[in-house]
Amino acid sequence: LRYLDVHLRLPDDASDDVKTEYDAARRALLLNAGLAAIKTNEPRRALEISKRLLSLPALADGDRGARRPSWAVA
Repeated sequence: LRYLDVHLRLPDDASDDVKTEYDAARRALLLNAGLAAIKTNEPRRALEISKRLLSLPALADGDRGARRPSWAVA
């Protein structure tokens, strides 16, 4: 995750597949880091990581919490 934080931008000539994989790797790492923070009882760190994840521009609006979990009753 630190590597991705240092290298925020890919080269301009990077293919769309590489950009997609880069974004997916960043999201997966942030999700895992957030889960690790929850499991180690660090709620502030988990919140910080969640905010970083939600601020990623490639995240679709529908993935920002607009959906209700399947187990939730309206």
